[in-house]
Amino acid sequence: MADDNSDMIVYLHGDLDLKILEARCLPNMDLVSERIRLCFTAFNTCRKPFSGRGRKHPHHHKIITSDPYVTVCLAGATVARTRVISNSQNPIWNENFKIPLAHPVSQVEFQVKDNDVFGADMIGVATVSAQRVKSGEVIDEWFPIIGPNGKPPKPDAAVRIKMKFVEYETNPK
Repeated sequence: MADDNSDMIVYLHGDLDLKILEARCLPNMDLVSERIRLCFTAFNTCRKPFSGRGRKHPHHHKIITSDPYVTVCLAGATVARTRVISNSQNPIWNENFKIPLAHPVSQVEFQVKDNDVFGADMIGVATVSAQRVKSGEVIDEWFPIIGPNGKPPKPDAAVRIKMKFVEYETNPK
């Protein structure tokens, strides 16, 4: 969601209590990788010969889909990263982070990526304006994921984030 203050640089100095909950409707990024893998293993020469015993569906294969994870970036610095959830287009992370911040930024980026044999593929980015984060309100909502082409990778692709920022001056430590 684009805020009016999305380009305004704000100095975030304090602690960000962050929970990356889940994502929905992620695209199948591993389809291309699977096809490349099949090209390298042409004619399936590395596979054991099929014996026919004990298997009812010899051509039934496991569905390959994205292996998503999220990185949290402020002004180009990665400050947090979730674990990889294998083969999921609707991953649930439920991961908590307590992040000390001292960054001049215009927005907080949540980069949703696909872990891959050939490196990470960018699925897309969800952003929250730094002005909104600095307000200290509890933010708990779905943020749309925008792909590298400027459009959602799939309709309704989003990541659910919960966060609260506490300014250094008001932190009771």
